[in-house]
Amino acid sequence: MLNQFHHLFWMGDLNYRLGYPTEADEGYPTTPRKSVFNEVVEKIKLKSFKDLLSNDELTKERKAGQVFADFKEGEINFAPTFKMVRGEEDQYMEKRLPAWCDRILWRSLSGCKANLAQLYSAPSVKTSDHKPVAAKFHLNVSALPTDDEVDGSKPQYKLRLLSLSARGLKKGDVMGLSDPLWSLLAIIPKERVTLCAIRRVGIPMRSDAVPEMDLPAIELKTSSLERLEREHVYLKVRDSDLIVDNDTLGHGVMSLASAVAAYRSKLRHSTIPQHPVHFQINLSHSGIAEGQLQGQMELQKVSRRGSIGVRNVVLLRRLIPSLGVRSGSGSAAERTHILKQAT
Repeated sequence: MLNQFHHLFWMGDLNYRLGYPTEADEGYPTTPRKSVFNEVVEKIKLKSFKDLLSNDELTKERKAGQVFADFKEGEINFAPTFKMVRGEEDQYMEKRLPAWCDRILWRSLSGCKANLAQLYSAPSVKTSDHKPVAAKFHLNVSALPTDDEVDGSKPQYKLRLLSLSARGLKKGDVMGLSDPLWSLLAIIPKERVTLCAIRRVGIPMRSDAVPEMDLPAIELKTSSLERLEREHVYLKVRDSDLIVDNDTLGHGVMSLASAVAAYRSKLRHSTIPQHPVHFQINLSHSGIAEGQLQGQMELQKVSRRGSIGVRNVVLLRRLIPSLGVRSGSGSAAERTHILKQAT
């Protein structure tokens, strides 16, 4: 879900607290020590919010990549919104430590931007033990160019991945290894194209590259460069396992804007060769940071002469890394190519 929308806003009582000691040793795990409560309230009166936020659990978890990966949050310049005494504007209940439980976060795809104009609370609302929080954003929304029916007179394009590698993938099994299987999906391919590159990975932080010859070109169904530069390609990485179902290692999305810009530059300067565009994509799964994909891509014009209709392309490659961490079925030279041509 996180990669399916240009902008995603997540808000509510997320229930993250300030990480100060409580009276757990006395049987009250959520009750703050009196001295700590008074210290926090005094800092609130002095508007020392930055100091307090250094102990905010959500801020720490986000920095560690453990939750809300690639989300943003505005600067908090208002007092904690929990736990308030009902009917009062700025009085906190002593049985809970004041905290910013009520939050607004957002995430935008590459090439899309949500401009935060205002983030504030409403302390005058006294009907709850929470104070409401609101935000104001400015978004630029434009209509996508529409395509007429594709015919032979209009140019067609394909996206060529020239290299692809991963870093920081999580452990896929009890041996601390993973067999990454890559799926490339897009909103605008003529046909769904999937690349399955199965390879042994010895160390989760080790780079694992897919050879250029194993990377298919993705033929796109739109003839509009204006539309292509606003589109995105979605990627899914799974761990291939013969015993259990494939586990998802991460999801990512990349904008085609830079590839289109490079192609247009080539059209303007025909004597200068087109250079591949480098990309780096953050992977996440269930809001947790799960490594990165990086590589090079190039937008190319489709040559109709001698082309064949390919309905689905699946390339499987089994390799054992030079580190020799684990042996597996198949040799380094074993390859399986399955091509299903359109009828």
